[in-house]
Amino acid sequence: MAKGTRTLSGASRDKYFRELFAAEPELSEAAAGRLLRTCAREIAQLRVREPLPNRSRPAPPPADPEPPKPETTPTSRTGDAAAASVPAFDPYAFSLTVMLKRNGRKALLDCLESIKSAADMRRLAEAQHVAVPAGLADPTQLRQAIVDGTAQRLADRRAAAS
Repeated sequence: MAKGTRTLSGASRDKYFRELFAAEPELSEAAAGRLLRTCAREIAQLRVREPLPNRSRPAPPPADPEPPKPETTPTSRTGDAAAASVPAFDPYAFSLTVMLKRNGRKALLDCLESIKSAADMRRLAEAQHVAVPAGLADPTQLRQAIVDGTAQRLADRRAAAS
C-alpha cells in the first residue's frame, strides 16, 4: 500500500462515511443517514488518502444492522396498474459468514427470520456456498441448518488458514 493511504472496510469504512457526510453543512442528517446506509450496502472496501479532520457537527446515527431492503420487480409483464410488486429476493443482501463471525448465531438466526420462503433460504445457502441437507422443508429447521452450515464453513476456512 502506498504511503499516506489506508484501505477501509466494515466499521472503519462506515465511520469514514459518517465523518465525510457530517462534514457537509448543506447535507441534512436524514439525507446523510440514507447515504450512509446506501454506501454501507454498495461499497465493500475503499482506499482513502488521508483521514478526515474532526468536524463540529455530530455524525449521523450508524447504519441499520438489518439487511438492506431488496428492490421490487413487477409480478406481471402486462404492466397494468393492478399488478402488485413483490420484493425480489437478493441472496447476496448480506453475508452469512460475516454476520455469524461478527454478530453470532443469534443475530444470524434473527436475520434469517425475515426470509419466509424455504426456496429463498435454499437460494441464499446455495449462492453463498453453505451446505444444507436436501430433505429439509420446514423453514425453522432450514434456518438452523443454514446457521450450522455457515458455522462449519467458517470453521473449515479457519482450519485451512492455519
